[in-house]
Amino acid sequence: MGKSIITGSLVTYNNRLSDVDNVLLSIENSTVEIVLIILDNSSNDILQAHLQNKNCVYIRSESNLGFGRGHNVCFERANQLNSEYHFIINPDVYFDDYIVKSIVDKFINQDDIAVIMPKIVYPDNKTQYLCKLIPSPADLILRRFFPFGKKKHDYKYELKFVPDNIEFEPPMVSGCFLGVKTNFLIKIKGFDDRFFMYLEDVDIIRRLSKHGKIIYYPSVIVTHKYEKASYKNLKLFSYHMISAIKYFNKWGWFFDSERRKVNNSIKKEFQL
Repeated sequence: MGKSIITGSLVTYNNRLSDVDNVLLSIENSTVEIVLIILDNSSNDILQAHLQNKNCVYIRSESNLGFGRGHNVCFERANQLNSEYHFIINPDVYFDDYIVKSIVDKFINQDDIAVIMPKIVYPDNKTQYLCKLIPSPADLILRRFFPFGKKKHDYKYELKFVPDNIEFEPPMVSGCFLGVKTNFLIKIKGFDDRFFMYLEDVDIIRRLSKHGKIIYYPSVIVTHKYEKASYKNLKLFSYHMISAIKYFNKWGWFFDSERRKVNNSIKKEFQL
């Protein structure tokens, strides 16, 4: 049997060149070959010029497609390359040389997995709690507008009652760094184009979960700067709110039986 074809996608919008270089260096140093596909939404050609001598597939968008649609363009190119395993990568992450191989090996050894998220840490090595419950409108409102109750709420919502060093199946994982079986991405037609940015990862994880397990895999660690830009930028905040409305219109505001079932299951499993 030949070696697996592994691809990765990176969607950029006027990102720091140093951050993009960190991703490129992580890919270059990987112990397995990865074809990195970059979709550039930027409003200038600075990144294009910077990448001229870099080993990647560069695609320049004529307009800002947003996060999900940008990755969908990359998924199509990955499929054309006969990719078997695809990595969704944020521009502000970096990782050690063994990470991708370890995740691919996990896929190969456990055929019923659709998605793997490694342990994600800040640059100071503190854990980012990116395994979560499937969000309800109350979850998003409380986290945004009622910080005085955030600690108690996040203990449940961010699954802090689950030790961060054990492998398990969370209801939801972040889209900052994910390994996914490429055929599943193609089967579900990638991200829902209606989400310009924010909550597109919640939507796609729910759809991917119907094809296989969603696994938190803390044996491997990826570093993520995680700036929470929508908390600081009014325009990004508006994108977040618009996406939330679209998401709950699609999945249900107060009556979402799947959300209730999945969230209750993880609480019961860990006896919360």
